[in-house]
Amino acid sequence: MAITSIVRDLLASYIVRVVSNDTLAQVSAANYVTSQAANISALNHGAWQWLPGDMVLIVAADGDAFFTLSNNFSTFVLNQNAANTLATLGIHSATASVAGGSATSVISDAAIAAGNVILARFQSSTNLASIQSVLAGAGTLTVVANTAPGASVIEYIAYTPSTLLSAEGIVVGKGSYAGGSASFTIADPNILSGMVVNANYQSQANASIIQTTIASAGLLSFVTTANPGASIIEYSAMLPSIEIKGLEAARSSYAGGSTTIAITDANITASSIVSAGFESQANASVVQKVTPSLGALTLVVNADPGASVVDYIATSAASGGTYLLATNNLSDVASASTSLANLGGLALAGGQMTGQLLLDRGTATSTAAAATINHQAGVVTTEALTTASGAAYAFTLTNSRITTASIVLCQLLGGTNSKHGLSFTAVPSNGSAAISVLNNDISAAALNGTLIFGFVVI
Repeated sequence: MAITSIVRDLLASYIVRVVSNDTLAQVSAANYVTSQAANISALNHGAWQWLPGDMVLIVAADGDAFFTLSNNFSTFVLNQNAANTLATLGIHSATASVAGGSATSVISDAAIAAGNVILARFQSSTNLASIQSVLAGAGTLTVVANTAPGASVIEYIAYTPSTLLSAEGIVVGKGSYAGGSASFTIADPNILSGMVVNANYQSQANASIIQTTIASAGLLSFVTTANPGASIIEYSAMLPSIEIKGLEAARSSYAGGSTTIAITDANITASSIVSAGFESQANASVVQKVTPSLGALTLVVNADPGASVVDYIATSAASGGTYLLATNNLSDVASASTSLANLGGLALAGGQMTGQLLLDRGTATSTAAAATINHQAGVVTTEALTTASGAAYAFTLTNSRITTASIVLCQLLGGTNSKHGLSFTAVPSNGSAAISVLNNDISAAALNGTLIFGFVVI
């Protein structure tokens, strides 16, 4: 079983057509490209080099699909626009019915691995209960509630931590806490202020439920119902502007007055899998149930939270099975040295590489001097500009990859403007950059059209 044909589309030089007599599942397995080094070498006649990020049309034994070549040349990664996006990113969501005769429920799910970060909530329950901890094992999920829920449905979202997730601006992690207080913090340099965060315990010495979680730069702050003692907290976080098919992070304000919170959201359906928690609340309360329906989300809490803010993360439906996850680590690079040489890269001591570097990219058209591109690199098309000579066009780039420590490089690529002498500066902050384009035209003329410029976040 092997790759049998490789053809590059000369009209769109970044697209490669690969024919294989393997299945799509086999082709998308980690290190498939590495395993096919001999075939690739024989079929590649040196007219071109593959680059990480190349778009690849795979014509497989059981169907066709678009992939991209991973950054370490080892794996074909299913294209982000494919229906299986969440599974490819290592995100699995599902519901499970449990008898609920005990506060502890064990769910069997072959897609769960011991290293998963998992957020779970009750979607329905006979008795009102709140989830305290969620522990992943090999093919199992152990959920502990504060009381027996009776016959119930548990919804959960499982993440496999990886560079693929972080490249999309999704932060998942686990933090240890020694105990001592019901309020504590966990440091994570990837956390940005304004992120939507959901969390629960993986383990705890004392029974405790998380009441609020708030994100600030590099830090998560928790308020819980009691001192949990020595414990492990698992969490997922992302900015509300994250754009991934089938995944949503959102925030909703509630005025208070009831233990039932109704949220209107056109992206939610009855098939959605949702995790929710409070970012803030006037009165101490915890989430008991999160029930999705067409265009709405209903939360039941144990007490009126008063004026509060709810953070929630949802998948559009149950997603992912036993998913395939592309790897992107130095051990893969070392083991793939033969294929790296064939494909145009060369592994060096210390994990460095020569050759080309191609980052994940996005595009956007500016509206009111602002745009959002949550990718490491991107291309922006501005409005038609009339900026006077000596003046600057101020543009705001919202990007979850940018922090105050980032370097944001910009370069003019084109546009309808015919005036010259433009210079770019970019000042980064958490989640955005202030980009200034100064008109230095030698004839002292105003700009007269659109600009197309590219950026890279380092």
